[in-house]
Amino acid sequence: MTIEEVQLAIDIYESEIVTISSNDNSVISCILQDVFSGSEQDSRGYDEPYLYIIRIDKDENPTEVFMCSEMLAIDML
Repeated sequence: MTIEEVQLAIDIYESEIVTISSNDNSVISCILQDVFSGSEQDSRGYDEPYLYIIRIDKDENPTEVFMCSEMLAIDML
């Protein structure tokens, strides 16, 4: 997905629980956080658009980074 598509989903779903379908055919349940454009100079290696998500399908609900290019769709749970 593009950064614009992800930002629109964040705006629509706000802090609702959603599912993300990814390129590897997995589906995760999460809450969308902020999306960033990424940069080749990023010391963490985030050189493409990415976002933070709160995983509700894992114990302790960790915050994780998810690359926009790995996402196929974002849907309401």
